[in-house]
Amino acid sequence: MKEQISHSIKAQFDLEGINWVIEEKEVAAQAEWTNIEVPFEKVVAAAVQSLLYQMESSESPKDILSLTKDLDLEDRALMEKELKLALQKGSIYLFPSNYEEIIGQHQLPFSVEDLPRKVKQNWMFGFITPELPNWYFIVFVNRNDLQDTYNTGFKKEGTKDHTTMETYDLTQLSTGDIYHLMTGAIAPRPIAFASTLSAAGVPNIAPYSYFNAFSSNPPILVFSSNIQAGDPSKKDTLRNVESTREVVINMVNYQIVRQMAITNVSFPAGVNEFEKSGLTPIPSEVVKPFRIKESPVQMECKVQQIIPLGTESGAGNLILCEIIRMHVDKTVLDERGRINPHRLDLMGRLGSAYYVRASGESIHTIFQPKNKICIGYEQLPENARRSHILTGNDLGQLAGLLEPPSEEAIQNMASKTYVKDIVKGARAIDNLHRRAKKLLASEKTKEAAALVWLAAEM
Repeated sequence: MKEQISHSIKAQFDLEGINWVIEEKEVAAQAEWTNIEVPFEKVVAAAVQSLLYQMESSESPKDILSLTKDLDLEDRALMEKELKLALQKGSIYLFPSNYEEIIGQHQLPFSVEDLPRKVKQNWMFGFITPELPNWYFIVFVNRNDLQDTYNTGFKKEGTKDHTTMETYDLTQLSTGDIYHLMTGAIAPRPIAFASTLSAAGVPNIAPYSYFNAFSSNPPILVFSSNIQAGDPSKKDTLRNVESTREVVINMVNYQIVRQMAITNVSFPAGVNEFEKSGLTPIPSEVVKPFRIKESPVQMECKVQQIIPLGTESGAGNLILCEIIRMHVDKTVLDERGRINPHRLDLMGRLGSAYYVRASGESIHTIFQPKNKICIGYEQLPENARRSHILTGNDLGQLAGLLEPPSEEAIQNMASKTYVKDIVKGARAIDNLHRRAKKLLASEKTKEAAALVWLAAEM
């Protein structure tokens, strides 16, 4: 029956697909409950039709999509197209008179208390789509008379009284569970590709993501070599730095990340990971361990201190290293001699087998002077702070201004033709905030501020 209904809906509304949450047997049970003269697929079609009509014609859905997708409010054809695309990727949840039971059974992303009203004789359909993550839509369809009323409700998810946080008592968790929680949450982490020599002169390279820089005077790096589960012996890297007190930390870029992964294999002691990975050892200048030729940044270090943090599985050994020499590939430097992150193309470690590539669209610039006092959040206009359009990032950008816009700047903005049109129209404050949001996205912060302060004077 689900397949039949989906096919009918797709054909009628030109939708590519609909995802169902309820099972086939539940669909059949709900269909039996429907008036025998009203086929169940017509009930579903009525819900979809009602939602599409509301989203095409009413002001509030236009606000939703213009906020989320930056659509022009007047473009109704594009509005309907965007909604249909959203429905294609979304899910439909079915709630008849026993909706409380169904909501609890399927652990949906909203509760009974979130529903705009409670009904006993209407069908209720919930629409949720990843295209509009902060909104859901509820369609009410009279089960006995589809032509009677379809009341479409939509509501932004607000902050609930109950917490959405999951709390863990780490004293009650296994080492493995703690490891996955920490590495999943504390991310991304840079990768120290550590090159060492054993006392017998055998090379070793191994990656460590418990790693970062902790001082620039003196220049100190710290990475941790942890005791592995089921293996109380020390890793080759830890044994080597204990005996030689030297290490080269190489940075891992995208070009060598797969070769780096090979060196993470637990080869027997004494195996040369340079040979296993195909990476090239080159001599260092002041320490004995080799550098990795393919790495864009290589740091020769003297080990200053090793701090054991425990003796059981998962315990770390902090290795504090002072950088003595630093080698940087010229191709990753800009005209000022600074490292360009796009050219460097580093890899970072997340939880489990996840990595992140730090280049391209992943990199963002945030200019906020550290030594100049900004106006702060509390000095923003109240209607901006309470806006359902301006996000926390938008407000943070405005709060970073060194001073509010002058009255002259506000009046100059008010004199612009497009601003006059907004001010004359309906929902002027919201529309001023929308235009400010677009300006903020283009880093035109002062112009956006003039619009926001203008909205505060209305």
